[in-house]
Amino acid sequence: MSGTFTARFPGECGACGERVRIGDQMTYAESVAVHIDCDDVVPERPVTICPMCYMTTCDCERTP
Repeated sequence: MSGTFTARFPGECGACGERVRIGDQMTYAESVAVHIDCDDVVPERPVTICPMCYMTTCDCERTP
């Protein structure tokens, strides 16, 4: 996703962890809402891919 938007709800920046206030200018980076000034500092999150359906989020019964 790209582009910016105005925060309509309070929360926490997915990059810096600081407070998001209503009215802050935000964008998405790695599918996480972040301040527009933080979009290049999003920490990499480990991704687990299901060996059965190859999705990152699933309802499959995983075998140990």
